[in-house]
Amino acid sequence: MSALWIMFFLILLVTLASAVYYIIQGRNLKLSYWTVVVPLLLPVVMLLFTAQRPRDMTGWGHFWSQFIDGNIWTVLILAGFLYLATWWILFFEAEEYLVSWYKEIRNRIRNRIRKREDSEPEDNRSRQSK
Repeated sequence: MSALWIMFFLILLVTLASAVYYIIQGRNLKLSYWTVVVPLLLPVVMLLFTAQRPRDMTGWGHFWSQFIDGNIWTVLILAGFLYLATWWILFFEAEEYLVSWYKEIRNRIRNRIRKREDSEPEDNRSRQSK
């Protein structure tokens, strides 16, 4: 299995876990229930769709040709990915501590870089600027 597929299924698994977390907390229940269903159905719909692909056509070529023709499978796949993207946007906006955690880590990294720059001897700085 390629790294791309592993990453895809990990994202679906984390999405599923975040939805279960929200259900346990009783937050956004309608969206959370849908978010449990979508990561479970999306791989199945994708598998059924790719089973129809001709051998001489790439996956993307088949997807876009079928999308232009109005194939329901492509619409469902696209809607599933758009829903998951919307879920993650809403999740990160609602979880302010994640944003503050990100900012804290970013500031720590910036401070370490500044400390290294300040601790460099003057000779090294003048050599690098020349």
